[in-house]
Amino acid sequence: MGEATLEYKEKALLGALEHIKEYLVGQNPLDIEKHWHSIYRDAYWRGGAVLMSALSAVEMALWDILGKKLNVPVYQLLVYM
Repeated sequence: MGEATLEYKEKALLGALEHIKEYLVGQNPLDIEKHWHSIYRDAYWRGGAVLMSALSAVEMALWDILGKKLNVPVYQLLVYM
């Protein structure tokens, strides 16, 4: 599971996660790099603290899903990146 945090801006973070959720529902969760780039590039203001915290949490969760599907720890997946 991914973790997003942004002290005193939790509502903004939840909003960003809702937007990301709208994009991800129905998508293949194993296309991690595609989703990361789509979410990052489709934001008008790229790389802000809110978006990057939300995106980080989602990316961690997607890697976790892939690791569970392949029955390997995530660190083993990242070694080959």
